[in-house]
Amino acid sequence: MEETTELNNDSSLSRADENPWYVLATIYGEVPVFEVENKNRNAWALSGLNEVQKASVAKKNRNFMHETPNWNHIRQEIEYLFSQRISNRSLPRPHEKIDFIDTFFEESVEFSGFIF
Repeated sequence: MEETTELNNDSSLSRADENPWYVLATIYGEVPVFEVENKNRNAWALSGLNEVQKASVAKKNRNFMHETPNWNHIRQEIEYLFSQRISNRSLPRPHEKIDFIDTFFEESVEFSGFIF
């Protein structure tokens, strides 16, 4: 227990809400409701895939991926929502390395069903 307390007080860690990958993974909110979680999963991660790749991901992950939105239809909304939460950064590119190193999560985090 002491180790956790020590880690929680480590000022070298940045808060999860300052990490662009966490913000993207929770772009529509952190509410653990299927509809919100599904929108969060689909919103940005699939943007780097073509339609054939999206269909393949959706077919393999039916329990998680009920729709795969066209990035061109949601891009402005995602960019706006992202800028509201992190104003000093632009959206990471889909093929950038996802990095949670030195990130502090105040609550437990579940990324099952996300495509990384």
